Amino acid sequence: MNKEQLRLGTLLIASTMPAMMGATVMPSLPKIQAHFAGEPNAEFLIRLFLAIPFIFTSVCAPFAGFIVDRYGRKRILLFSLFVFGISGTTGCYAESLLSLIMGRALLGIALAGVTTPCMTLIADYYPGEKRKKAMGFQAFFIQFGSMFYLTTSGILGDINWRGPFYLFTIAFFALIVGHFFLTEPEHKPIDEAINEENGDEKLPLLLVGLIYSITLITMATYYLVGVLFPLYAVDLGVTRSTIVGLVMAISTCISALVSLRYSNVSRHLNFSAITLLGTIVIGIGCSILFFSTNFIVAMGAVFFSALGFGLFMPNVNVWVNMVAPLAYRGRAVGGLMTSFFLGMFFAPLVSHPLTAHFGISVTFAIAGCFIIVFGAILSLASYRLQGK
Repeated sequence: MNKEQLRLGTLLIASTMPAMMGATVMPSLPKIQAHFAGEPNAEFLIRLFLAIPFIFTSVCAPFAGFIVDRYGRKRILLFSLFVFGISGTTGCYAESLLSLIMGRALLGIALAGVTTPCMTLIADYYPGEKRKKAMGFQAFFIQFGSMFYLTTSGILGDINWRGPFYLFTIAFFALIVGHFFLTEPEHKPIDEAINEENGDEKLPLLLVGLIYSITLITMATYYLVGVLFPLYAVDLGVTRSTIVGLVMAISTCISALVSLRYSNVSRHLNFSAITLLGTIVIGIGCSILFFSTNFIVAMGAVFFSALGFGLFMPNVNVWVNMVAPLAYRGRAVGGLMTSFFLGMFFAPLVSHPLTAHFGISVTFAIAGCFIIVFGAILSLASYRLQGK
């Protein structure tokens, strides 16, 4: 492998850290809960254990973006990878739920410092069509990483509930390789960059705000499918976790493969059109789930939704980096990360009252209609605002 491939490979591995944060602990969750069952408020603390990294990442990502714009990308990424590895492995030795939660909170902060410079560096290194291909690869690796971490952590979790936490040492590998092969792009402090002839553009706040809104709504809707589908499978007569897990793994694989073809699709459709297409496909998938009378149809609906998400994910990444001037790129990406993780955080919160009042199938219908309507409105607004 040459230096260019190692550089991209490092960024792609670092890009899988968000998948690692969630997927690594999920298979061992029942064992973790059983191990700490004797602690006061154990059930509530377990839920906090799951949710707290997303909260901290959402809050810290914009600050990470500001730091990346002012002080550079590489140092922040390498330091954050180190903290990510340290905090992620707390589960290997933690003796209380509180210490686990503290480690997860620090993990969320570190993740903000990993994802923001990682995506920014890809945008810095690769212009034009190369950027679209690189971010298509990035989306593929994130989805593939989720599959890898779910599978591997399940195997390690069968040995011991602490086993999956050793996967976080992969961050140290990315740190070492990144130290040798990542280079800091030519970067000037914000105050200087915005005064240069080619750097005096303003960040298009309204357009970026629309992209953030579309991202939050889409992430919440798609993640809602992942949260509710296992419960819906039980209603349809499928109780084996292995089957449900296989469906979710295949769905992730479909998204990953579609992301690889993003650059081809982007040659024929603009950002707004791809966003509209992605949200409509996800919405139709949710609507099919509402009408599902058996597990096979429901499974097909999940796979269909995955097609839309596979297009959507690299599209918003490229879009934000395209419209954000260089001096503001880190902050723009930081805001996008906040939208991603807020969507994931809100999905279970929103789904609970809806399923309690209407049931799971109706909740799918509501989510499908919501994302189609608002996806169309926001995509149209962004198209008119950008003028293309």
